[in-house]
Amino acid sequence: RSTRFVSSTGGAAADAAFYLNDTNGLGIFSPATNTFSISTSASERLRIDSSGKVGIGSDFTLSQPFTIDDSSSAQVHLRTGNPAIRFSSDTAGNNDATRGFIGFASNSNAFINGSATGDLAIRGATSSKILFGDNTGAFGAFNGTGLGIGTSSPSTLLHLSSSDPQITITDTDGSGSQVIKAVTDDLT
Repeated sequence: RSTRFVSSTGGAAADAAFYLNDTNGLGIFSPATNTFSISTSASERLRIDSSGKVGIGSDFTLSQPFTIDDSSSAQVHLRTGNPAIRFSSDTAGNNDATRGFIGFASNSNAFINGSATGDLAIRGATSSKILFGDNTGAFGAFNGTGLGIGTSSPSTLLHLSSSDPQITITDTDGSGSQVIKAVTDDLT
């Protein structure tokens, strides 16, 4: 085995086991068994725990595989040609049937055919739905056939579903509005 650096202490953010340029607040340390951390300005900034979970910011409870938390305002900033977050259920991540994107198009047809520069694109996997909702269920869905509001399975271009479905059409120049309402099997 080649020569390794070894420290007898794990160190701390303000007194790192390995530090740079005689600056104790900037370095690498181990706050717990099999845990790797990096500090700047005597504060822990990045942690990889023994299970491989990664944390960036200030809260290192690491309940999720990747956590960004900072009291000033947590955010992820992606800066590339077409910045995107890719979600994939296969290890290669290159199968359209098992991946989806949220991305910002910096050129036409990025992520979705027909997108233009500056569009925010949300793209689901092939033959899948994009659902909108909360922990009580989906209140909207797009499945390639149509947009559903109140249903997660739209069967037409626009599919409304509720106990009292209504559509309000408002003329913005002030000349009024009209409500279309389903009453039994008729529209009023």
